Amino acid sequence: MKARTTLLPSLFLIVTAHAAGADAIDDFATGAVVRVERATVDLGNGPRGSTGTGELRKRADSLDLTINAADLGVALPIALHLRGTRLDGGLLRFEIDERFESRIDLGGGHVLVGVSGRLLVRAQPLAGRDRPTVGNVRLVLAESGKLFAHTDLGEVPIAVDALSIQGGLRQPPLAGFRDPSDAMVCSDQAPTTRLLEVTLAAPATATTALVALTGERGSGVHVPGGVGVARGSAIARVPVRIDPDYVGRVRLTAAAGGEVQELVLDVHPADACARR
Repeated sequence: MKARTTLLPSLFLIVTAHAAGADAIDDFATGAVVRVERATVDLGNGPRGSTGTGELRKRADSLDLTINAADLGVALPIALHLRGTRLDGGLLRFEIDERFESRIDLGGGHVLVGVSGRLLVRAQPLAGRDRPTVGNVRLVLAESGKLFAHTDLGEVPIAVDALSIQGGLRQPPLAGFRDPSDAMVCSDQAPTTRLLEVTLAAPATATTALVALTGERGSGVHVPGGVGVARGSAIARVPVRIDPDYVGRVRLTAAAGGEVQELVLDVHPADACARR
């Protein structure tokens, strides 16, 4: 149950991104910098992990990238060229086919002559509370990966159990979350909608900048899981639905680029607005 709860914010953002026209794979391709956030691989003698790398350059407008074996936690002096292909459903396939001109010494008289295989990853927008280091997109394994090391002893499977890569474009963080109207908020016998407003610190640079939204569970005020700010704009409206006859105070939260802001919405009885 805990795993399902953890996935909900990301699922909300993926659905919202699709509805708003955001394309995480486009943003990843456009960016010129990536960073391996974490990785776990197993060469058959136990898992080895990487807790992150510095910035790695990639060619802009390309899905291809190059990482070092050390970026995956493997102490070998080799680079791996990942050739990316877009698939449906926000998926990206990386193919690896390396043949080393100089054999790599593995110790014990054994050598490595190549590495091959495929990795299937899912591109998703960075969560609003995550502070980006290089971009607005995270690639994570969609299924366990398997590579093959070509050695003098034959093929040796390499299990890739975890992989997270950040890339894409730097997005401006959240700068404001407010109710632009001075009118009192009152309930009604039918559902009502209130338009709130989120503001970024600068105009969005990607296909769509996403702002994550949360409300209080069990209240009569409902916010979407996220809202997109179109490229070139810094402001987006947030439609908030209020249940019939609901009265109360609700704390709402918006987050983008690691910046979080709260807004308290007071919903008064219907006759309070009638008296004004």
